[in-house]
Amino acid sequence: MELIQAAPGAGTCLYDAAYQTVQLTADQPAGRRAVILLTDGVDEAGGKPCSFYTADEVIDLASAGKTRVPIYTIGLGSQVDGPTLERISSQTGGRYQYSPGTTQLDALFGRLSDELRSQYVLHYTSTAAPGQHTLTLKVNYQNAQDEVSSSVELPALPYSIAFIAPADEAEVSGPTTISVTISGQGAPIQKVQFLANGVSIGSDSEAPYELEWDPTSLETGKVFLEAIAQDAGGTELARSGITVTYQPSEITATSQPSGATGAPGSESKKLSTTTIILVSAASLVLLGVVIAVLLAAGKRRRREKEQDKQWATIVGGETQEEVGGEDRTIDSFTPSENALAVLVILQSDDPAMLHQRIEITKSVTTLGRKADNDVIFAKDSPVSRHHAVIEERSGQLFLSEVLSADESGRTKPPAYGTFINGKRVEDATPLRDGDKIQLGKRVQIQFEAVKPIAGEGERTMDQLTTSGDEKTMDFGATNG
Repeated sequence: MELIQAAPGAGTCLYDAAYQTVQLTADQPAGRRAVILLTDGVDEAGGKPCSFYTADEVIDLASAGKTRVPIYTIGLGSQVDGPTLERISSQTGGRYQYSPGTTQLDALFGRLSDELRSQYVLHYTSTAAPGQHTLTLKVNYQNAQDEVSSSVELPALPYSIAFIAPADEAEVSGPTTISVTISGQGAPIQKVQFLANGVSIGSDSEAPYELEWDPTSLETGKVFLEAIAQDAGGTELARSGITVTYQPSEITATSQPSGATGAPGSESKKLSTTTIILVSAASLVLLGVVIAVLLAAGKRRRREKEQDKQWATIVGGETQEEVGGEDRTIDSFTPSENALAVLVILQSDDPAMLHQRIEITKSVTTLGRKADNDVIFAKDSPVSRHHAVIEERSGQLFLSEVLSADESGRTKPPAYGTFINGKRVEDATPLRDGDKIQLGKRVQIQFEAVKPIAGEGERTMDQLTTSGDEKTMDFGATNG
C-alpha cells in the first residue's frame, strides 16, 4: 500500500488497470492467483470515461480459461461505483467489500487475507456436453449460506476409433469384414481409410464404417490393420490399429515310406487320415440328411397336389393338374391383387429371413443390408448396403445392381456381385418365373411371377412381323 503514489485530482482509468493486471496474473498457477482492486472513484479523467476497455471486457478476460482469476473489489469513500464493482467481483468469483473510510481498511484486508489463505479445492467429473455452461457453487456453513456462479466452457472430446471386428490378435483365414465405431466430437468425418501393413485397402464414407477385406494376396503371418478418420480436406482426425494373424486354412497330407514307423511325418499322416475319415463320415451324414429332406419334400408335394384338387373341385367343380405349364400349390393363391411378383428367400445368414415370401408391389423395389431398403438383409455381411434394385418396365420386371462411388469418384458394383441362375448380372436383366437370384456369396432368392410376363407363352403386339411381299401380319406361335 505504501508503494502507491496517488496524485490528487488525477483521473482513474479503472478498467484499463484491471485488464492489464488480469493479464499479468496469467503466468501464476490457477487456483493461487487473485486480483484485489481498490478504488475511491469511478472510471474517469476530466469528468469523462478514460479506459480503452470496458467493465464487461474485464469480466470476460477474468472468466476465460487461461486467464481465469477472481477479482476482489474494494470501494473506498462515497464516490465509488458500487454496483459495477460488485458485478465485476460476483461474475469473476471474487467478493465486493465497501469501506466508508480508511480506518476500516485494516480489518477489511485482514478478513480478505484469511479468505484467500483458506481455500477449498473441489474436483469432479462432468458429463455435460461440450460448450458453454454455468457452474454454480453453493456453501452452507454454520447456518450461513452463499453461492457463486461462473461461466465455463467444456472442450469437445476428441474422436476415438474402436475396432468391432476383427478382434485384436484374432486369426483370419480368408475374406473378413473390418468394422469400426467412432465416438467423440469434432469436424465432420468425410471418410474412414483402412490400411493393411501401411497399404490402403479401401475406405468407407458412412457409418457403420466397415470394409470387406480379402487378405489372400498377403503372405501368412502378422498383419497390422489401421483405421484413419479424415475430414473433407483429408486431415487426420483419429487413428487406431490392431494386429491380426493371417493363416489360410488348408489340409495337407504327409506321405511316409511304406513300413516306416516312428519316422518324422507319421503323426501328420495319422492326422490327415483321421481328418479324411471325419470328412467322409460328415459327407455320409449330410447325404443322409439331403435324402431325408428330398423324401419329405416329395411327400409334401403329393399332399399339396391333393389339396389343389380338392380346392379346385370346391371352387370350380373340376380339378386342374397344371396351370401355366407347371404344378401350383395352395401358396399360389396367396399373393395379393397388387402383387407383381413374389421373392422367396431360400438361403440367408439370418435365420429369420429363411423361407419368407416377400411380395413386390411397387414399381421400384430395393434390396440391400441398410435399413432404408425395401427388402433388408441386415445380417448378411457379403450383401452391400444398397445392393440391387427390381424395376417394372412396361409390365416386365428387371433386376440390376446398384452402383456406388469409390473415393476417387469412379463407380463400382457390389463387392461380391449379383447373379441370376449362376450368371453374373452386368446390366438390367429381365426376370422370369423360377429364376434363382443370388446376392453376394450366400443369399439365394427364388423369383415367382404372379402375373403373366410379356414374352412368356404369348406374343405381344411388339412381336408382329411382316411376311413376304404381301405385307401380312405374322403373329407367331402361341401356346394353346
